[in-house]
Amino acid sequence: MNSLLRRTVTVLLLSSAGWTGTTLAQDGTKRNPPAAEAPPAAAAPAPNISVDFPGGTVGEYIIALQRAGGETPVNVIITEEARLAKMGPVSLKLVPIGLAVTSLKAAAEITDNSARWDVEVVREPREDREYGAPERTRRGRVEVFRVQYQKRVPERLNDEQVQQAFATRSLTETRPAESPGSELTPEALQSAVRAAVSLHDAETGRTTKLVFHPESGAILLSGSDAIGRQVRDLLREFQQQRETRRRSEYEGQIQEFRETMNQRIKELNAEISELQTTNRTLQAERARMQAEIKELTAKQKAASSDK
Repeated sequence: MNSLLRRTVTVLLLSSAGWTGTTLAQDGTKRNPPAAEAPPAAAAPAPNISVDFPGGTVGEYIIALQRAGGETPVNVIITEEARLAKMGPVSLKLVPIGLAVTSLKAAAEITDNSARWDVEVVREPREDREYGAPERTRRGRVEVFRVQYQKRVPERLNDEQVQQAFATRSLTETRPAESPGSELTPEALQSAVRAAVSLHDAETGRTTKLVFHPESGAILLSGSDAIGRQVRDLLREFQQQRETRRRSEYEGQIQEFRETMNQRIKELNAEISELQTTNRTLQAERARMQAEIKELTAKQKAASSDK
């Protein structure tokens, strides 16, 4: 009993002291304890890079970034047109790869302000590993950038001489239903356009050529883009006035038609009421006459019986 108690105490002491030595199996063979699993390795952050780019194409700048990144990948999706675009020099010291890539936007727009650049991340940085691989096998943080390039169309200068044509026949056509004097005549339209052109030329010192084609109702204009917009706005205003006037006339005609129909309905209802009264009178007269006929028939029968 005492020996069993001593063995039990010895085992408890070894267990409480964190014993990790060789243990014995039930069959008496020695067995080593399992080795502790190594903790997963933390993914290393993307390193900062430095680059001194003297200027050149955007594609050459991306190659310089890839060289500066070393083993860290610099992934960029870019079109051929954007790759061949020019950009100014860039000098960066110990900056993140993302900042280095987006810096090409500023350098390229300084070189050519007629282009629009956008740099966006299409794949956020994250800890990446092979599918099915254990957690401790990491491949670091990976980013993918997309560079978009769009050439701006240069705006036309206001003093540039342009030729424009405007169709006006629909503005001067009349309909039988329109009120007399409400239509816009070709003469009035041409006078308004001439007034706008004269005012523009007087204020700007320009000379605008204006030609009217009466057969088609077209207005041909050669002048600045500004006077072209003014004439277009003037014709649009005439069109809106015409539509508003026609809508008002149409609504007036509808209202007049409704009033006429309501009056006619009242008249018909009065005629129906009068006919109903006449019908009742005739029905009463018919009943009276039928009663008289019945009475006369009865008297006639009685007279025949007496004979």
